[in-house]
Order: sequence, then C-alpha cells, then structure tokens
Amino acid sequence: MRGSYKWWSINYTKNEFTLISPIEILFTGQTLDKEIVEDIPNGFHIDHLPFIETIPTRDLKNIEALQKISNQKAVLVITSSIAAEWTNGIIQHIPDWSIACMEGKTVEVLKQKKWDDLIKYKAENSLTLAEQIVSNTSKEQPIYYLGSNLRLEHLPYFLREQGYTIHEIEAYQTKYIIQPIQKKYNAIAFLSPSGVKSFFTQHSIDETTSIFAIGHTTGQSLKEISNMEVIISPLVNQKALFNTIYNYYQLI
Repeated sequence: MRGSYKWWSINYTKNEFTLISPIEILFTGQTLDKEIVEDIPNGFHIDHLPFIETIPTRDLKNIEALQKISNQKAVLVITSSIAAEWTNGIIQHIPDWSIACMEGKTVEVLKQKKWDDLIKYKAENSLTLAEQIVSNTSKEQPIYYLGSNLRLEHLPYFLREQGYTIHEIEAYQTKYIIQPIQKKYNAIAFLSPSGVKSFFTQHSIDETTSIFAIGHTTGQSLKEISNMEVIISPLVNQKALFNTIYNYYQLI
C-alpha cells in the first residue's frame, strides 16, 4: 500500500500568500494510523512507503502447536501486534497463559480481545522484557515465543543463556519490499527492526536527514547499522512517534 498526504503552510504577507516548502517525512511502516493522517500539522508532508510485508502463517503445524498449548498453563512471549492478531484469530477462549509482550500496539491488540489479565510482563524493549521473565518465571517452565521468520535474536538468546527452554512458533512471515525513493526527505521514521534492515539493504542516508524510531528496540537496530543520531519516541505507538517528530522541528 502506498499513500501520499500533502500539507502546505501558508503565510500571509503584504496582501499575498507565500507557499513555504513543508518538512518532508518518509514513513516506512506498513500501515499509517488514520488519526495520524487526519491530524498532520500545517508545514508537514508525509509519504508512506512500506519496506516490509507481513503475512500471517497458514501452516497447519504452527496453528496446531498454538491450539495445543491453549489448554495448558503456559508462558507466551508475543513481541509484535501481528503475532498478537494471529493468536487472537485462532484462540477463541481465554487461556490460562502468562503473556509477556512489548508495549504499544501489541498490548492494544490483546486488550481488544479482553486478555488484559493475561498480560503479566510488558516492556519497551526486548532485554527489559526478558529480565522481567527471568525474575518471575521458573526455569522448569517452558516458554513459547511467537514471532516471525525474521526476528531479533536478543530475547530468545538471553533466555536460553539463563537456562530456559524456548519453543518457537512462527506466527507470520516477514518479506522485504523493494522501494525506490524518488526525492530527498528531511526525516525518515522507522517502526521495526526488519523495516530498518530492508531500508538499509537498498538505501543510505546522508547527515542532513534526521532519523526517528518508534521505541528503543527499533532505535537500537538503527544504532547498530548507522552512526547517525537516532531520535527515539518515548512510547511505542505512532502518535508518540509523530509528536516526537513534530516537536523536534519546532525546537530547531
């Protein structure tokens, strides 16, 4: 999906209108929230070019693995809203699970399912989430990790190093999208580590472009691949991300 939303600021000076070029922002996530589109301030222009595509798995083996543990007491790690939506679509009852998940949209999806009470641990980055699990979970308790075919190693590796048994269930596949960029942007907003990798396998960024990340996990991925300053939103949601961008340009 590709969309372009253009806004201009207009200054009135001596009986004539003067068009001022807007701040050009490239949004690299899959979906741009409706409220963001509706509330773009004057002076900003957002282009939407997704660099990844996520496809929920239809693999019977993975679906049956999830259904099997739905009737068990289990600890589940769900680190993305895509995995949460896939889980919600398969399990129709409230299971006896302790869920560890990332802050932001993942929590919102689980709450929509009325699974609030199942969320025992939540954090803005994978390491903090892993530390919460270690502090509250016996090593005899198996942990089920729901994620993508492309995922970061940090959390599963940390838990295995601490002596936990991790069972991985592939909830969705992530594929890179080839996206040519036709113009220069003032700012580029990243929403996931896989989006970061897809972008930088195709493009580079010069020092005149500002880089923004939604949360610390995506921010860390950017820091590992670029020497440029990364500006990170305080919360893991699009509203916080764009408020961070707008506030940044009001201050400079």
